[in-house]
Amino acid sequence: ICTNEKMDWIIQKAVEVGVNRIQPIMTNRCIVHLHGEKVKKRAEHWQQIIHSACEQCGKNKIPELLPLVSYTDWLSQFKNSQTDRSITSSTKLMLTQTAQIKLSELQPNNKDFFILLVGPEGGLTLSEEKLAITTGFIPIRLGQRTLRTESAGLAALASIQALWGDY
Repeated sequence: ICTNEKMDWIIQKAVEVGVNRIQPIMTNRCIVHLHGEKVKKRAEHWQQIIHSACEQCGKNKIPELLPLVSYTDWLSQFKNSQTDRSITSSTKLMLTQTAQIKLSELQPNNKDFFILLVGPEGGLTLSEEKLAITTGFIPIRLGQRTLRTESAGLAALASIQALWGDY
């Protein structure tokens, strides 16, 4: 997750671009740390943003806002999930500046389901990146530019939609 205003913007734009699910994740470099009642209040706030964004873009199906989880708990679902096709058969992508493959060079194994992992401000740690790769995530980059986390996520989502989605 990112700072409040950035996270709000990311959620709004992700919904407008066409995501089906949003999973807030606590990583090592997260600046914002939510606990207890703050988690519930932020989730309610984010849900309002999702509804407003759906109204803005005319989206009939409201994307699912999943509960805030730790990075390791989030990754464990990919090893343990046997029933959710959108998890087991999805193309899992991780944005990182160290990737050798550009998004435009990717040949996805499944063009129907994508999971995009975008780190917080400062990016994922090297150990977090390695853990994602061992869980089946493909490291990709968006050209030679270093983008802010909110810009990188939106650029990747829009590119995925343009290359393999409904744009």
